[in-house]
Amino acid sequence: MGAAAIGLGLQAYSAVKAGSGAKKQARKSARLERLLTSEEIRRMEKEQAQVLGTARAQTFASGFTGYGASSEAYLAELQKEQGAQKAFTQMAGASRAKVIEREGSSLARSYNINALSSIIQGFGKAGTSFNWGLDETT
Repeated sequence: MGAAAIGLGLQAYSAVKAGSGAKKQARKSARLERLLTSEEIRRMEKEQAQVLGTARAQTFASGFTGYGASSEAYLAELQKEQGAQKAFTQMAGASRAKVIEREGSSLARSYNINALSSIIQGFGKAGTSFNWGLDETT
């Protein structure tokens, strides 16, 4: 019985440790996702500034009036669309990071439940082995 109890104890300890590791790794992955999203936003802003600058130069050089309105209305619409794209990218990145963290927490909970199960199983085996001090002959 002693060896089995030690084995189940080690199994429980390993499960708790794995759960802690999974949660820690999920936090690192979520942090990386946030950094990647920030970099994506930074690049997007640079690209959008170039697009807007080029559009502004071309619009004023040609006297173009897009969307049946003035050149300024066209450029304002372009900026509005760029803002929407940026907002969506930020929201999507934050959402991905939250999902990663939740998956890590869920996995950690699963490992902890397995550890608790091992401990309960160990008590059950001990109880069966020792018969909780009851004599079956009576």
